[in-house]
Amino acid sequence: MMKKNNQKGAAAIWYVFVMGVMMSFGALGIEGARYITKKARLGDGLEAAAIAVSAADRVNQDFSLNRVKPVAENWVKHYINDSTKLELNIKRKDENKVNKDNMLTPYEVSYFRYDVTAKTQHKSWLNFNSWASFDPDVVVANTGTSGRIKGGHEPVDLVFVADFSGSMGGSSNGKNKLASLKTAIENVSTAIYKANDQSTFGFIPFTKRIVNKRSDGYYCSSPLLSAKDSDFDKIKSNKDFYQLLSMYSYEKRLQWYISHGFSKVNQQAIGEYFVALSKAQERTQYVRQNDSYKDYRRIIGKCVDNSGYSCNQRIGNKLDKISNNDKIKFYNGMRLDNYISIDDIDLERTAKKSFDVLMKEPTFSTAFKYGENYQRDEMPLFGSYCTYWDGDGTPRYYTLKRTKFPNKPALTAFNDKVKKMSAGGGTDMYQGLLAAPHEFYAAENKNRYIIVLSDGEENNDTFSRLVEKGLCNTINNKLKDSGKYNFKMFVVGIGFNPRGSAYNTCFGEENIIPVYDMGSLTDKILGLITDDIGHNFDRYNKDSNITPVAR
Repeated sequence: MMKKNNQKGAAAIWYVFVMGVMMSFGALGIEGARYITKKARLGDGLEAAAIAVSAADRVNQDFSLNRVKPVAENWVKHYINDSTKLELNIKRKDENKVNKDNMLTPYEVSYFRYDVTAKTQHKSWLNFNSWASFDPDVVVANTGTSGRIKGGHEPVDLVFVADFSGSMGGSSNGKNKLASLKTAIENVSTAIYKANDQSTFGFIPFTKRIVNKRSDGYYCSSPLLSAKDSDFDKIKSNKDFYQLLSMYSYEKRLQWYISHGFSKVNQQAIGEYFVALSKAQERTQYVRQNDSYKDYRRIIGKCVDNSGYSCNQRIGNKLDKISNNDKIKFYNGMRLDNYISIDDIDLERTAKKSFDVLMKEPTFSTAFKYGENYQRDEMPLFGSYCTYWDGDGTPRYYTLKRTKFPNKPALTAFNDKVKKMSAGGGTDMYQGLLAAPHEFYAAENKNRYIIVLSDGEENNDTFSRLVEKGLCNTINNKLKDSGKYNFKMFVVGIGFNPRGSAYNTCFGEENIIPVYDMGSLTDKILGLITDDIGHNFDRYNKDSNITPVAR
């Protein structure tokens, strides 16, 4: 029989072993549960991070880890806040298809897949040298996956506002800017139409003005408005105003004024002023002999002395502006200072009231018609204001109204017209931007966009002043229609970066895309649409064919 003291020693030994086992089980149990929880939490964080990365990624640009990695890190650190080390890896893949198995009418679309993997290192709470336990530092790993469906499958209403100024004939990185713009418009419209043939496209080229086609011909015109019900407004906005330009005789024009209700002398003076400016040659060395101008040289009173000698003064671009320095001093013996003494353009009205009614055929002021039988020295300066009349009986550029195309050949014909257009003139982008909202008359698609493409700064500050008056807020409010439509405006800089407060306020910094490599212009524009109307789905989306990653 074992002695009592020996039994006590054996019990002590067993006690030590049992306590060691219990402590090991306890450590493993506590730490194991902790690390299992950490792994689950890391999985949740990575799932959120993957969705956040897909939202933050500007897919129109090259995939940049510098842009999206901080987003993912913030989400992981939000879920795991006690790690001593974090390793993060993000990959984007261009996948071909997502099968929408549960849809009544299944369809296939392409998507971007984002895989976010991470390892976090943690200090163990319970670590023993002699008993079973976790290592002093334990690494936990997991994966999150998300997808972003490419937005090309949804129909869009898209209006291009394109710079056709003379500088577009130049190059950026060795490629012609105008040719690249035309190619990009063809490629973009073709790709979107192929994805959904219910999409529509419009095209508004601009220089100092825009050219609109009506049932009876083409007109060089401007969307700027004069003060409501002013004499300027009544005369300039009259749909028959262009007829005055083909009337050489003042007597005929006087009959026109009276027949259209402009019997007051000051109204007639304003009409004569615009007629004179519309026909002004760059050099005013000659004297018009008829009574309609009362010695034409007086138009530039600041450059004409008492003897009537005229300096070589550029009249310039005065169709929409009357200033204190350039005005007719007399008309039929009366002084005009009281009638023509301020800028007749009402920028606030233009910015806030132009789109009260989105008319199918909006009325543009100072609309000068191409193809009229003008006297040789009475021809409006179409080339200075808009563009010249081309040999095939059309202006060298003109607006193509937003259209739904019944078939691919109709879209091809649209792009063929764009290809034939030529550039030349100044840069007044706001003219095209003001005209663009009217192109959405009767538009039905949920997604609608205006994409401005320009290669240089504005020739004057009118755009900035219109933005200050609320132009872009008005456009957004009208075309979003209380949230009924997804509407956005983008500006793509062709070989330059559109900077400044006016651009930022109007478009938003995130919607200003400078492009210097003309070869990437198509992808940049398509990316804007994809980025805006793409959808996110997570790794547990039952409608996707992305295999869930076990946590």
